[in-house]
Amino acid sequence: MTRPGYFFSLAVAVSIVLPVRSQNDQAAVEKAIALIKELNGTYEIDETIPGKPIVKINLNGTKVRNQHLATFVPLKNLRDLNLGSTLITNSGMQYVKMMTGLRTLDLQRTAVRDEGLRYLKGLEKLQLLNLDNTEVTDKGLEYLKSLKLLGNINLRQTKVTDAGIRSLKKALPELNVLR
Repeated sequence: MTRPGYFFSLAVAVSIVLPVRSQNDQAAVEKAIALIKELNGTYEIDETIPGKPIVKINLNGTKVRNQHLATFVPLKNLRDLNLGSTLITNSGMQYVKMMTGLRTLDLQRTAVRDEGLRYLKGLEKLQLLNLDNTEVTDKGLEYLKSLKLLGNINLRQTKVTDAGIRSLKKALPELNVLR
């Protein structure tokens, strides 16, 4: 049996909490946009999703630093992140691991190495990964074997061997490897 004031209290609590969360989400988006502009990067918004969230960020060739990536963690609809030709290192990957909606991730010409790839294990929606011109080896590929949706990977100019690619393709038979 329910108490008479229970539903009223719940409705009041929801009406108080939801607007605050929406304001916090909007503040996070505004902070992200300001940082992207400051870094001379670009972004895309999906007008078809309620709230018009940021879904794509391109910071290729910018001065983005590892700690800047924390700004993008609250962007729950972020699907594509280009960090190519930046100063991102393994420690920046601790923030990328929290961007669980990512489908594409470009790390070409960064200082991300094998240990940084361990942070990608939880990115279950990741479909495309660019590691061109990094110091990644066969050891780093081991961390990618659980990414069942990974369909394309660029391993040009890495230290990955044919044996490492065979091992990865054994775990992900549909994977297209660019080498």
